[in-house]
Order: sequence, then structure tokens, then C-alpha cells
Amino acid sequence: MGGWGEDVKNQPDRPAVPHALPQYWIARTPITNAQWQAWVDAGGEPSYAADESRSNTLNQPVVAVTWFMCRDFCAWLTQQLAGALPEGYEIRLPTEAEWEVAAAYDGRGNRRMYPWGDTPEPNADHAIFADAQGNNLGAAAPVGVCVAGAAACGAADMAGNVFE
Repeated sequence: MGGWGEDVKNQPDRPAVPHALPQYWIARTPITNAQWQAWVDAGGEPSYAADESRSNTLNQPVVAVTWFMCRDFCAWLTQQLAGALPEGYEIRLPTEAEWEVAAAYDGRGNRRMYPWGDTPEPNADHAIFADAQGNNLGAAAPVGVCVAGAAACGAADMAGNVFE
């Protein structure tokens, strides 16, 4: 973990730290408003942006939620999928190390600068961000629209679109 770009140049005493991880799965896309709404309908908490129409199309990522709300959503989803998950598995938020590996490593253990590779200047094909050509939407884009920006593991939207 760590040891990236400017961090290494400015703080050479903070190199990458080896960190062993057990096998895990990571979702292909962020949780959508449609998925979150199923939890709300079952008694969960609505997002703090539930009344903002520009943030609530069904395929947009859910925004304005707390870590605690996400933890509770994950526990609920684990119960819903109990018969489909392998024994001992649960739905939960990834650890920092798990997220970094999913976002930055190819299938051979090589670290990349961005989920899509080492292209120095991301463009609108890679991620949704405020300065991208034509991507100043004023709201999150639907999940998974930047197929070229997917990580090697297949996870989409690991960079851009919303703040995690």
C-alpha cells in the first residue's frame, strides 16, 4: 500500500508497504440509487440527497450517505443474498488495501497509476470528472459509462464520478 508518485518524491522514507490480503470479491459498479431504494423500502435510511432530482436517477451511484448507513446497507444485503453467497462470505465495504489492489493492480501483480493503466492524462473515456471534455454534468453520471476506465479486475468507476 502507498508509496505513490509525489509521496515517494517528497517523503522517500514512506515507501510502499507490503500487505497480504485474503481473496475477496469487489462489486463491478458502485451501489446505485435503485439498489439503495430497495433497502429504503425495507426500512433503511434514505440518502441525504433523496430529495435532489439531479442525484436520483435509478442508475446513478447513491451519494450523500454515511459510512454507518453503508455498513447497515451491507448487512441487509448480506441477509438478502444469504442463499447465494458462499459460506462465510458477507457484503461489506472494502478495506483501504482491498480498494487499492482492485483499483491499481493488473492481473499479474503490476501496479498501475490509474485503474485503466498508466495513461498520464485521463480523458472522458476513462472517467467522469469536472474538467473532462463535455463531462461537467453538475451531477453524477450513471454507473459504468466509462468502459475504457475499468480496472483490470473489471470494476468500473474506481476513479472519477463521485467522491468515496
